[in-house]
Amino acid sequence: MTGVSPERMGGDAEPTVSVILTTFNRRELVQRAMESVQAQVYRDWELLIIDDGSTDGTAQAILPAVLDDPRLRYHAWKNQGLAPARNWGLAAARGTFATFLDSDDEYTPDHLGRRIGKFMLDPALDVVHGGYQIIGPEGSDMVPDMEDPTRLIPISQCIVGATLFGKTEVFRTVGGFRSVYGTDADLFQRLRARRFQIGEVTTPTYLYHRDVPDSMCDAVKAAHGSEPQALEETPEIEFSL
Repeated sequence: MTGVSPERMGGDAEPTVSVILTTFNRRELVQRAMESVQAQVYRDWELLIIDDGSTDGTAQAILPAVLDDPRLRYHAWKNQGLAPARNWGLAAARGTFATFLDSDDEYTPDHLGRRIGKFMLDPALDVVHGGYQIIGPEGSDMVPDMEDPTRLIPISQCIVGATLFGKTEVFRTVGGFRSVYGTDADLFQRLRARRFQIGEVTTPTYLYHRDVPDSMCDAVKAAHGSEPQALEETPEIEFSL
């Protein structure tokens, strides 16, 4: 792995929440996403920025902020895709809880606080999801069905993976994300199969942008075409650096 050492970035104290922000060639948008984390009312977090091989000057644009805020940790490697990038973040995460943020999206200031509050009210929970607002033109709330990509279904019937918030060890236990079409739903299904306690958040604090041409859903659809990938057996992923 190449890039700025995670040991270099961040202090020694272990945060409660690790936010994993993956990005690829979104120099302008990723700064908005970063700022939305820095604006959180809940302050006990670290932000892991996983740069998946950007060639648009992302590093030069964001490193001043990274160097200025010890809670920000930056890592760059060659392009490998969303699932491996998120998994690297899970491996590097120091927080009791882990959650995600796509670089074209953003949090409202109460996003992390509301999720921590959910766990305080119900300590038996392992993972929560949901609580998003779609921002985009008419029809942007529809995506290809995981089971039949020729059919469009409402996003409300899907799992929006970046809204997942849960115990870091739980995500590691099930092997993290896999590079399959519907990677978010695939992870969610494995969490349910292992009988982890899953809750849902309804307050829309995750701003899910579908108003940019290179949105994550569009990119995944283009990469896999109209045919879904078969789900392989869960690989053994060693979550260590």
